[in-house]
Amino acid sequence: MTEASTRSRHVQLDGSRAPQRWPRLVTEAERIAKAHGCVAVQGTCLSFQAPGFFRKLGCEMFGTADVFLDGHTQDQLIKQL
Repeated sequence: MTEASTRSRHVQLDGSRAPQRWPRLVTEAERIAKAHGCVAVQGTCLSFQAPGFFRKLGCEMFGTADVFLDGHTQDQLIKQL
């Protein structure tokens, strides 16, 4: 494994702040990651949060976990850069 493949950085988007800026922030984060040798980005969201938002940005769901009794899931998403 290369050094870049073993690093992990976390970004959390604040739902109360300017959601119209989120696509631009995510696109810029992907650009920076690619410039540093990353080949993919991975994310997690809850089913009631924003899986549609991430799919619109080109992410694919690769897993779900039934972690809540109320029927919501934790979705795992990935995007190749």
